Amino acid sequence: MPRNYDDIDLDFTWDGDYITDETGDLKDTSYDLLQSLKNQILLRIKSDLNDWREDPNVGADLGDYIGEPNNQTTAKSMSARIRGSVLDVIAASDIDVRIVPISSYRVLIKLNVQVLSTPDNRLQPGNTVTIDFIYDYFERGVFVPLDDLNKFSGRQI
Repeated sequence: MPRNYDDIDLDFTWDGDYITDETGDLKDTSYDLLQSLKNQILLRIKSDLNDWREDPNVGADLGDYIGEPNNQTTAKSMSARIRGSVLDVIAASDIDVRIVPISSYRVLIKLNVQVLSTPDNRLQPGNTVTIDFIYDYFERGVFVPLDDLNKFSGRQI
């Protein structure tokens, strides 16, 4: 059974910058109680181990895959690495990670998270939280597809 992941935390952009509201105060994720979960997933996938002094064990270390072939073996390894990097915020039974090759140097990372629908979050019963990322082996970066950027950051492009 999915768990309740509703939470409120400080909100930040895709680049990791804190967001301010119209009064200049730091914005929180109270506008979407699942945004905090999305931000925590983002933080872990974009980070390498030892990036965060407060918690050196946070990070997926996707940079290790630079130069690796874009094949099923690498995809399985990446999927396992991503799953392991988020298990401190998501139960293993609630997450599905799929890696889809989209070019010689890029893959789509698709995360589906089973989340309990509550009166306080925006999730309809039976739906999942889906987060899509693009990882580029050549550029060594994790990118969110532009059509998901508004949904992810709460900001308009």
